[in-house]
Amino acid sequence: MVDLHNHVIFGVDDGSKSLEQSIAMLRQAEEQNISVVCCTPHVHEITKDAEIDVMIERIEILRNEIVKNKINIELVLGCEIMFHPRILETVKKFCGTYNDMKSYCLVEFPAFDFPDVTGELVYELNMEGITMIIAHPERNGRMAANLDELFNLVKYGALLQMDIGSLLGDFGSSTKKACEEIFSYDAYSFAASDSHSLGKRCFLMDKGYEVISNLKSPEVADLLLKTNPRKVIEGIKIDNDIIWQNFETQMNAKSQNGFMSKIKRIFGSFS
Repeated sequence: MVDLHNHVIFGVDDGSKSLEQSIAMLRQAEEQNISVVCCTPHVHEITKDAEIDVMIERIEILRNEIVKNKINIELVLGCEIMFHPRILETVKKFCGTYNDMKSYCLVEFPAFDFPDVTGELVYELNMEGITMIIAHPERNGRMAANLDELFNLVKYGALLQMDIGSLLGDFGSSTKKACEEIFSYDAYSFAASDSHSLGKRCFLMDKGYEVISNLKSPEVADLLLKTNPRKVIEGIKIDNDIIWQNFETQMNAKSQNGFMSKIKRIFGSFS
């Protein structure tokens, strides 16, 4: 499996606090049959180049340490960018896209909202050949409550990444419900750990694979945890037209079913 989202680089954000913790986290990942860990530390508009240099230095330290400790995992550098209006500048930095391939960037949004300019910037990134992967949209209040707005972002060119912890209920029942609803439209292209530690927010990829296999199928689990993430780190384009078209079809079907149910209730009251 390929984990696209975690905070395993030590001492650079709210994830791993030490080299020892990072090594323990990577051992855990290996035990869960994760072959590639894409390190995605938080990056903000105000993040300085010197801070990015530290991230680069520490992933190199981790690469050396996993060889010493015989941990069979490949480390890829990316980042989780907090959305801001000048995001095009950030993605051009060394860690702005996965593997510095200028193909995919991981972006998170504030907990309760997202700027109205988001769709425009998703489109602009797409015109530059860069696909925005929206991190855990189920944890964003506005996205979770307004799926039509979320899927408009997909229509502009974005792809969606589920936090496995959301599906497992680790962020509360409302987030779990939102995750399940988005998932019911087959809207996610990826599932990732968003691992921060060895505790509650650990990798959980094995559990995620099992739950997704049971809810959908092993083929869907393979797509979200293996096939599509592999395409990201190799810079291979993922077509999101099918995702949008499927959503539109299902939304129309649900609206039609809702309308027919309402008609039956109205006329049923006269029988």
